[in-house]
Amino acid sequence: MIKKEKVKKIIDKAKIGMIVFLLSFISFYTSYSGLLKISGTSEEMAMIFMAILIGVLQYILVFSINKFYISDLFKEKWMKSLLILSAYLITTTISVAFSFSFWYETFSAENYAKRSSELQLTRVKESLIVARSSFKAMGAELITLSNKSAITSERERLYGRTCNPSVGAGEGYYTWLRADDSMKTKKFSEKILLLQTQLNNEIREVSSYIQRFDPKKDVVAFNREVNSRIKEVNIEFFKNPILGELTRMLISRSGTNRQHITVIHKHTGRSTTQSCMDREFTDGANRVIGLIKNLKEIDGLHFFDINDKNKLFARTTSVLFAIFNPSIKIKSSNNMENPDDITDDDIKAVSAGFIIDLLILIITLYAKEGKDNSLSEEELDNIINNKSTKKILNIINPYLAEISRHGHFVAVPKEVEVDDETAQLRQIILFFQKKKLIKLVQNEVAIYELSPYFHDDLHHKYPSSTFKVYKIELDKILSSNIG
Repeated sequence: MIKKEKVKKIIDKAKIGMIVFLLSFISFYTSYSGLLKISGTSEEMAMIFMAILIGVLQYILVFSINKFYISDLFKEKWMKSLLILSAYLITTTISVAFSFSFWYETFSAENYAKRSSELQLTRVKESLIVARSSFKAMGAELITLSNKSAITSERERLYGRTCNPSVGAGEGYYTWLRADDSMKTKKFSEKILLLQTQLNNEIREVSSYIQRFDPKKDVVAFNREVNSRIKEVNIEFFKNPILGELTRMLISRSGTNRQHITVIHKHTGRSTTQSCMDREFTDGANRVIGLIKNLKEIDGLHFFDINDKNKLFARTTSVLFAIFNPSIKIKSSNNMENPDDITDDDIKAVSAGFIIDLLILIITLYAKEGKDNSLSEEELDNIINNKSTKKILNIINPYLAEISRHGHFVAVPKEVEVDDETAQLRQIILFFQKKKLIKLVQNEVAIYELSPYFHDDLHHKYPSSTFKVYKIELDKILSSNIG
């Protein structure tokens, strides 16, 4: 019966070991594949080096789990336990960061590329629609100014009441000035409305780009084509010389500039400067100028290319940063507002790597037998009673110091590998604590603070350790019957 249970236990351990091995292999493979994608290298030596690097990380990950005991966090070895736990967390984070590229391509990259491109192209389309509305408003305003100027010119020709009250009916500089206002604004309104009509073709082309984007094809070439067209659109509609000419014309005929407008005599061709203030014309001109100023060029687009190692690495960094930064809101795929938003699809890719390493942790901890480092008072008594007082003092003497007027103190090194000497020292300290012959006074003291009082050997033996300092009732120990 005992043999059967032993065999069953061995089989169960073998099964768990196989599961841990398979999970570790998956973690290794995904991390290695992801690192290759990020680095973009194909050199054999570099690939071998990366395989060794990931292998070492995987070994540290599994080794740290096997060395970690939750109970140690609440005992003397809590610092070592935290260091082991930190080693696991650090290697896990690195492992997940590398594997993210693999999992991201599997779960999310294609969808993200499509969403990001659609969002960017939709914004371009919206910018063109806004520009079309602006051109329409400019054209309508210019037509209004043209019609108003034409009507005013004809009225002044028939009835007078020009900008100069002393000028009566008939043709003259003021009617010609109004007619010139009408002619110029009408000419520009036709050009602006033509641009408005042409924008319809650009809007249709952007719509076709949205349909044509394919993350599996040559994204770089497609990106180049789209950005090239955007540059042409900027020149054609947002940097068009017509807009500059229209702005200069309106400025020259609005506000205080209407005090000095050059007018050509219709019959002699001679020019003269006339003044004809018109608040309505100025207001209309300012509205058109404002619309021109508000036109915004379209920025180049940056489509996500699955095969671009730099973009893949940048995306990896952004997603990992978002996970550990509560201020960054993770959105659903359908609620993306910006092309770089982190979505729930991104978290799936990261979660895959975390889940595998977490399973390794849980299964290994579950399979491990508990560790009991505690010693009962009876066991401590047996250990101490096998030593004479002299032998005990020989053990603690290198760590002992007498400080005048304060008594005797023992310094016990903390961050060191436990050997026979330190193990015995700690057992003695624990025994004396239970007997209330020693009391902890400082938990973490640097070696340089101990140097004036304690033996120089401490500095040489434990140069980088910190110490627990206990006050010891040495007189009581010497007068007791220990040993």
